[in-house]
Amino acid sequence: MKKILAITALIGVLIACKKDDPSNPGGGGVDVKSLHERLHGTWDIVAISYSGAANLPPPFDTSVVRPFTGEAEEIVGYYIFDTVPDPSIMTFDVAFKAPMNFDGGGKITLPVSEGGHATYEVDEAAGMINGVSYVYGNTSTDTTVVPTQWEVIENEPTRQVYATDKNFYFNNDLSKPTLVRMKTTIEKR
Repeated sequence: MKKILAITALIGVLIACKKDDPSNPGGGGVDVKSLHERLHGTWDIVAISYSGAANLPPPFDTSVVRPFTGEAEEIVGYYIFDTVPDPSIMTFDVAFKAPMNFDGGGKITLPVSEGGHATYEVDEAAGMINGVSYVYGNTSTDTTVVPTQWEVIENEPTRQVYATDKNFYFNNDLSKPTLVRMKTTIEKR
């Protein structure tokens, strides 16, 4: 019994040491200590890739779920970070075409367009940006509130890469969400 307790304690110590390793700060494994200072300003969205699985929309068999991947086309958009307030504020506007290339063949292209603002905080321990996004709808009073988490994949002075889970919608129908894992690359102006 003592041997089992000693082995269990040793495993616990090794796991705790691994979590506290400063060379692997969590999230995307990227050091984010400088992220808050680097974010201030305007960043252009230059690339978006994504993957997921979706129920095909009509006229296809809507009971079939198929994995897909894609690279955004015709991207127009930006993020503006204001790091002074606490929590910090970000405004955003993005539009692109999202081809969904299904495993086994077939492709559907969705238009994606959203703008709004968010409050956020950098979580250095987890290598994440956590916040709440306020996405504007078709009218000024039509706003969707969404908790958001962005995993930091790359943290360079003029280039950032983040990954997040996000919903895409077929024909902008909010009752038909498709969860995607999205990676966004931004570059500072």
